[in-house]
Amino acid sequence: MSNNVVEWKAKAAVAIMMNPMTGEILAMANRPTYNPNFAGKSPDYARRNRAITDLYEPGSTLKTILAAAALEEGVAGYNDVFDVSKGYIIVGGKLIRDTHKHKTITFKEIIQISSNVGAVQIGLKLGKKKYLQLLKKIWFWRKNRNRFPWRGERHSQENRRLVRHFAGSLINRTGNRSNAFTGFEGICSNCKRWGTGEAISCI
Repeated sequence: MSNNVVEWKAKAAVAIMMNPMTGEILAMANRPTYNPNFAGKSPDYARRNRAITDLYEPGSTLKTILAAAALEEGVAGYNDVFDVSKGYIIVGGKLIRDTHKHKTITFKEIIQISSNVGAVQIGLKLGKKKYLQLLKKIWFWRKNRNRFPWRGERHSQENRRLVRHFAGSLINRTGNRSNAFTGFEGICSNCKRWGTGEAISCI
């Protein structure tokens, strides 16, 4: 992790390993870090556990939640084929592009290559109402119980507002930048969907 931070000139990095069947945290690491023997000599930003305090835009990782919702509702199957040959799609007056052009790809390949055009097509099949229902079931709708000074109820209220906006604007964008969560919340949400399908107890 430290080498990657240097190579990519990143300001920070987080890594979390979770058992998807139980929610057990197997490993958690942050960079920058500090020596706990001399904690008082380290800056505040180095002592922060960014995995549970810092927000980030989930980007294309949120496509896995969209895929889970589509499968759960039966509106798409693993081997369904989608035409993304144009390399773009216009919905709600907005132009959505893929970074690379493809011809026809399957549902699984949409996730594998992170196709924005394919994801929008899945979203159109699913619809706002059903997607919002799934988002409410997982982390994005809960009152946050994390009492760290960088997180709190203000964020929880804002996140609920963003969830409504995210589901409502699904046909206008792939949803990559309509929400924010911590790395811990993100992994909990994904493990819930792809593991037991049940809620994992997180902070």
